[in-house]
Amino acid sequence: MRPRTRRTRGDTPLEGMLSALRNGMPVTAEVLADRGSRLVEAAGWDQDPVKAHRQFRSSLDQVAGIEGEALRAAMGTALGSADTLRERREAFVLFRAGIAVESCPDLEERAIDELALRLLGGHYPGASRPCAVPGNVLVRRQESTAIYRHASLVGRRHRFTVITLAPGAVLRYRAPAGTRLDGLVGVEVAAIEVEDDEAVFALRPVPARPGGRVIEFGFAEVLPRPGHLPPMNWRARDVVRTQYAVLDYTPRIEFDGESTDQVSLRRSGTARRKLVVEGKQVPAEILSRHRWRQTRHVGLTDLRPDTEIAMQWTWGLPALSSLAAVFGYAAAAAVDLPGIIGHESDASRNMLVAARVIFLFLALREVYAYYQRWHRLRFKAGHSSLSLRQIPIEAVDPLREKAADTRLCSNQQAILFSLGILHSRQLRQRLVETYQLDQRAVRQHVSIDIEVPRPLFAQRDREQTIYFPVLMPVKSKFQDDFSVHGPDGAALHVLPYRQYLQLAARVLRVLLVRAMGGTTAFDNSPAAKSAEREAIALIAARRTPDGDAPGIVLNPGWHKAIEIDADADPARDKALTEAREFVEMLSHHYAIVVPLRLDENGRALVKFEQTLIPELTLVRKKRLALLLGARPIDMSFSIRMASTCQSYHLRVVGTDGLYLGDQNLVDSAATLTHLAKHEQVPPHFRFRKRLGQPHAHVYARFFPEPARIGVDDRQRLERPSIRLKFFETPPGSLLRAVVSALACLALVWIVGVINTRVPDADTDAPAFLLVFPAVVGAWLGFDSAGRRLLEGTLAARLSLTATVLLSIVSTGLFLGHKGLQETHHWYLLPDGWSLLWIKDVSWLVVVLLALGNAFVTTALYLRRTAFYSYLATRSQGEGEVLAHG
Repeated sequence: MRPRTRRTRGDTPLEGMLSALRNGMPVTAEVLADRGSRLVEAAGWDQDPVKAHRQFRSSLDQVAGIEGEALRAAMGTALGSADTLRERREAFVLFRAGIAVESCPDLEERAIDELALRLLGGHYPGASRPCAVPGNVLVRRQESTAIYRHASLVGRRHRFTVITLAPGAVLRYRAPAGTRLDGLVGVEVAAIEVEDDEAVFALRPVPARPGGRVIEFGFAEVLPRPGHLPPMNWRARDVVRTQYAVLDYTPRIEFDGESTDQVSLRRSGTARRKLVVEGKQVPAEILSRHRWRQTRHVGLTDLRPDTEIAMQWTWGLPALSSLAAVFGYAAAAAVDLPGIIGHESDASRNMLVAARVIFLFLALREVYAYYQRWHRLRFKAGHSSLSLRQIPIEAVDPLREKAADTRLCSNQQAILFSLGILHSRQLRQRLVETYQLDQRAVRQHVSIDIEVPRPLFAQRDREQTIYFPVLMPVKSKFQDDFSVHGPDGAALHVLPYRQYLQLAARVLRVLLVRAMGGTTAFDNSPAAKSAEREAIALIAARRTPDGDAPGIVLNPGWHKAIEIDADADPARDKALTEAREFVEMLSHHYAIVVPLRLDENGRALVKFEQTLIPELTLVRKKRLALLLGARPIDMSFSIRMASTCQSYHLRVVGTDGLYLGDQNLVDSAATLTHLAKHEQVPPHFRFRKRLGQPHAHVYARFFPEPARIGVDDRQRLERPSIRLKFFETPPGSLLRAVVSALACLALVWIVGVINTRVPDADTDAPAFLLVFPAVVGAWLGFDSAGRRLLEGTLAARLSLTATVLLSIVSTGLFLGHKGLQETHHWYLLPDGWSLLWIKDVSWLVVVLLALGNAFVTTALYLRRTAFYSYLATRSQGEGEVLAHG
């Protein structure tokens, strides 16, 4: 899961009360009674203003250090009682030399954090139940994620932000006996004890900087015995108790292998989520502000120790209702209702037959729905985020130490590599992307024409080698059957991952040296070196498919430690910006890098290919097509590479027996309203206008980067894609369906006419004739498994299915007329009436159904054949090649 945006200081209710109290008049008993009533109630102080003020002073005096002095001065409890906050801060600065007024707000905010935690935990004299700070550690923020894998709770992942009050501070964490801690980052286990069948871990935070009081660390809690979810989809609960006072607590639920869309948190028995804190439900309006479908979390604030938090949810969709529906429909189909109520007329019997057919169909539908949900919920994950072994921060030190080595790449090569990562359009002149529709997959071929800008091309080197990123997939994504080739088809060497990381570290060093103004300035700046270490950790961090980096504390704001003077060369600011964007890009993606040798003009050509498995998006119509064996003929192809080059070509080559009938650009309305980065020319986009061929061709120039759409936390990037619809080239499978439907109509009509006029004919030949269309339909439409990605149409499959069913029904109808003539009354049209020379109502219904099947199938065939003929014969104004029929 992607980490949410961190809270800013002072936005929890308790911190807000303290900040508001600080910003007003000096805090006296009268001010506390007038403006601090909510704070008195939240802290549980005495209602007497004098006693409450005494408790407030007692808690404030416990905040030590320069931060405590700054907050006491701001509150007006020390150094006089000036009316305004600005005057109180100026008096404090005069008292403490070496501190600027501008630094006072930060000191006060840190002190407010500690004061709020002391109030929540009762860690001050005069509290209702005073107690010392356990282990000299206060918990500012805690994120706890329950990890479910294969329908079992396997562990939890925790992230803490703590305030240490003394050197050697220890956080005591309780867990079930036998629990193992893994993936410790920023913390070490000092001791392990067993108390009351619980394991107590003494965790010693390790500050990232010497003397730091605010420390971030994380670890994974692996349970000794997985907690299995109910076998059926009963309501489940995840109950935890806070072990400490915490200002910002975030409970999460994460599923490995199962989509979070299969989980609905419930409230009061409805399909909504439920979050209970100390027996009180969190208001629905608070829950609605969070993106439950993506992250499954909600932030809680100002929690006291031993607060119970219960998340109640259902595991997936209600499969029990599907099973109940199956048994209900089957029972309804088996019950002889006319016999039970003693009304056995022909009409009731016919209605019973129709009801049984409908109930059996509904039962089969629910069986399919149940197993579909069952497999979805039991989908196996590739790996668990708990088992993802993160790279320790110490492992990046060798990369940083070798970053100054120019033997790996020169400064010029480093700049060109960063250009390929951040501004690939300046290197990629022409990109041709071809999709070949294969048997069960899609084969992608990409050809990239590269030209280095003249100012960056070393003319003295007749042949220069550059490191070129041919592809940048997101981390954790595999590339199937991937290969890179040169213009002559020879395989090219791809940098191993270790060399790629070393190259990235080298490029980052070049950018940071430029930002600092030279090698000497960088070497003499501990802040720059520390920032570089954290940046390389971001690049090397391993991530889950959801983009999360468990088991490591990352610092996306690493670049803020590097300060550049306002009057410095603008090129230094540009270099720092490029370094930040470089790290941001490679922290969520990894580059597949190949060394390329340029010709004397600074040009090169590289090709790569891979196999892609299409993702099916099934609406009801598509599910029916899949059930009947039809293949998808409506596909979308991403054109995200169009924004990485100057000129872009997309070619989609279909299979034999198909033609392109429609093509559209989708999910790109906002993108096309912008200009491409560093371009002055509006984007140009066009399709090859000739339809009716088995391939598509798209061309684009200066295509912009995908635009962000949506509001607030529902924003997303557009995914510009080409949607293509292929149709079968006539005659195709639809002609076979037409032949079967016409044969079924003819035979059913002939037998219906004869059987109506001569019901007692002494022959069984019509029964064999009526089965013939069913055999023909099965042979023509369902004789072999599909061999191609795009094969068969839904209309043809539905027509063949209807033909088979009508043949079987008509055969049964003929046998019923012959065997039940004396015991069963068949409805007839009034005397003198007939339709299509048929008087029997049952035969007339079957014949009309067969007529409808044949008419619709034939009309579709003629319509599509006429459409194909129009596309194939219309003039395009080109005329290079003419075909004479």
